[in-house]
Amino acid sequence: MFKAKQKFTAVLVACVMMIASLVMAVATLVVAPQTAVAEPQTDTITITGTTGTLASDSLSIAWEGTNISVVNYKGSSSTAIRTSDSAHFRVYVGNKTTFSSKNGEKMTQIVITAVSGYVFTSGTCGSVDKGSVTTSGTTVTITFSEPVEECTISTSKQWRLSKAAVTYEVAGDDEIPQASLKLTGTNYTQVGGELTLNAEPKNFEVAPEIEWASDNEEVATVVDGVVTAKAMGKATITASAGDVEDTMEVKVFPAETELTVAEALEVCAIAGDSNSPYKYSVTGNITAINTAYDSGYGNITVTIADNTGSIKAYRMEGGSDLVVGMNLTVTGNLVTYGTTPEFNQGCTYVLNLSSNQESIQEELNTIQSSMSLSYKYTEATEEVAVTSEVVDTLNNAWTGISGTNYSAWSGKEAPSSSAVYAGNCAGDKTSIQLRTNNNNSGVVTTVSGGKATKITVVFHADTTAGRELNVYGKHTAYEAATDLYATETAGDHLTTMKHPTKGTATTVTFEITGDYEYIGFKSKSGALYLTSVEITWATGAGAGEGTTTQTVYKNSDFRFRFSVSDLLADFDGADGVEAWGIKVSAGDKEMYFTEDSEYWVESAGSFYVVISLGDIINDKAKLQTEFTVEAYVVVDGVTLTSELSTSYSVVSMVARYVDVLEYADVEPLYDILANKGLI
Repeated sequence: MFKAKQKFTAVLVACVMMIASLVMAVATLVVAPQTAVAEPQTDTITITGTTGTLASDSLSIAWEGTNISVVNYKGSSSTAIRTSDSAHFRVYVGNKTTFSSKNGEKMTQIVITAVSGYVFTSGTCGSVDKGSVTTSGTTVTITFSEPVEECTISTSKQWRLSKAAVTYEVAGDDEIPQASLKLTGTNYTQVGGELTLNAEPKNFEVAPEIEWASDNEEVATVVDGVVTAKAMGKATITASAGDVEDTMEVKVFPAETELTVAEALEVCAIAGDSNSPYKYSVTGNITAINTAYDSGYGNITVTIADNTGSIKAYRMEGGSDLVVGMNLTVTGNLVTYGTTPEFNQGCTYVLNLSSNQESIQEELNTIQSSMSLSYKYTEATEEVAVTSEVVDTLNNAWTGISGTNYSAWSGKEAPSSSAVYAGNCAGDKTSIQLRTNNNNSGVVTTVSGGKATKITVVFHADTTAGRELNVYGKHTAYEAATDLYATETAGDHLTTMKHPTKGTATTVTFEITGDYEYIGFKSKSGALYLTSVEITWATGAGAGEGTTTQTVYKNSDFRFRFSVSDLLADFDGADGVEAWGIKVSAGDKEMYFTEDSEYWVESAGSFYVVISLGDIINDKAKLQTEFTVEAYVVVDGVTLTSELSTSYSVVSMVARYVDVLEYADVEPLYDILANKGLI
């Protein structure tokens, strides 16, 4: 009886305890606040050039919405951030585009819209933090499995964007927000420098006490948010309040601007795939020289080395005189592009001369140079046939080519003249589309329409600003557009027409001088969209039109005399001197004359050469071509030139003769050039 009672009591106690537990659980459920469902909202940000931007430069550009901001970083792209477009914005391969909330909002979806006519294809998104990606037509949709405050996108193809719509969650009125810290401030400085970070607390009941720490105090220390840079490297700064914290990686760059190659490589590692914010100089011997991918701009890439390593200098301007073995100092920003540490594009260099070369350069800088002009021409009055003009209008409909695919065509006779044309083009934007990344894109005449007197080009508004069209003239027929890509068949370069402003259709006209019966044109720079091209032909006298009297200029012979002081001969036989003479340059062409040259003359304290320009009195381009003369010496493989160079064109020389030296016998030629609009 006692045992049964004891067992009953134990069961009763257990039941009471179970009931109490249930009551407590119910009480807990009742007491806890009800969490309201987060409210979805959408922030739409316009992404068109610099419209609505916070800041922009060659490295980054930022846009701001109501609660969301967008920053596009240059990253590892070889192309600087583009800020010139007004209708859209380009994100290049290698850029990093970051979406972030301004007030702790949680992003659930991002819908990126491209410009009209641009279609996203599968794989255009290289990677997205914590998100899945779908593409459909002109939109890319990024959906997050868990809401995020920030995400970074890298692309595997170029994007052309117009806007981004970001959906995010905002806490309900009775939802208990989570406490957080957000670190802000500049994340880089130089050794010995200081920067201040701010830790912004959110949703704490009382203002918290912030604790600061650095994971690498040899590189940087931190006290109350003030970071002091000690040595080159990286340090992660942490701000914490209890269990809540945020971190920021701080980069410390060298304060000295002159580095060894080893130090430059370390700067590249610190900078990562963004340019170092400071310029540095590195000196080394050239071990390799390569032409950059856009060699048409005269850029080169060199590798320089010292006893600590080697590094590339990417796309330096100029450098035609550089050879392997020279000692070079390169200055610019450093970056790790892909996996290759290098100076970024557009860096500059200085050739470091040996003591012997420096000594010779100092002496060479005392060598004077000069130029003079002699000329003759025939001015006559002639009876010439009254010409009648016809205009051929070439456009997309006339070529019959449509779309973006390039196609060759020939045998197209113009409706106005008897001229026949051939070419290779596309027809995008209902235009004659030409390009430079091919060797057969262009338009030529295969049967003449008479004497070409004028060409008028209407550039389509979508043509990129600065794009150029080269125009050529010949006295013999072209066979196909490929003739424009060989020097011996291209003909004379008559002019280069330039489209100044994207978004605006532009008409450019060029009056053609010289008796050219055949005309050709091709793109000089990138894709061109030509709404129309008009070629005016003088076709000769028609029945009953008769003749007229006019003044003509012909049989001219213009000659430049390029002179330098005969003191230049003092370098003959000097230590390390391999050659010396007169350097003449015009445009991208250079000519070097030595005492063994056919045209070399020594007279009256100077050496000189005479170059005949021939019958150019009716050639505006050649009359305006500027020539430069300077003395040069080749020392141990390095070409040194005198600082005392002289430059003139025929036009500027004639103007100097009349306006400065007051040579009366030059005034008739001065008047001819003035009538041509050259003076």
